[in-house]
Amino acid sequence: SSISYSTASFSNPYKFSAYRSGAYTTVASTWTKMPLNAEYFDTNSNFDSTVNYRYTAPVSGFYMFTAFYNTASSPTRGICAFYKNGTEFQRPTDITATMGGINSTTVMQLTATDYVEMYYWTQVAVALDVNPSTRATFSGFLICQT
Repeated sequence: SSISYSTASFSNPYKFSAYRSGAYTTVASTWTKMPLNAEYFDTNSNFDSTVNYRYTAPVSGFYMFTAFYNTASSPTRGICAFYKNGTEFQRPTDITATMGGINSTTVMQLTATDYVEMYYWTQVAVALDVNPSTRATFSGFLICQT
């Protein structure tokens, strides 16, 4: 017998991609939430791009998140971290050489109403690159419900 799959059965309404629109200079030697004030898409309106700059989980499950920021110059050290409910969850990237872009990915188990934020740390204050293809971004999606 054959198995039939419909496109509707693979639909996932819980996904977003936010970015920093416009110029921004990082804060030196201080963990700071990235002010992501625009969205490429937010299919269920769970990312707040106006006040809190964070994603709130609409359902319990496993989620994948990616974060990226690119500086216009090299701060010699840059770090990107994911925060869950206001506390550092994971710091997968710590670049200590001359660099421009920092990219991090993580998987989290969230309960409905948990929230996730993108934080950064740079050794010195530097301007973010505002080129549309390399600016600061934070994206995520539901892998599966629990």
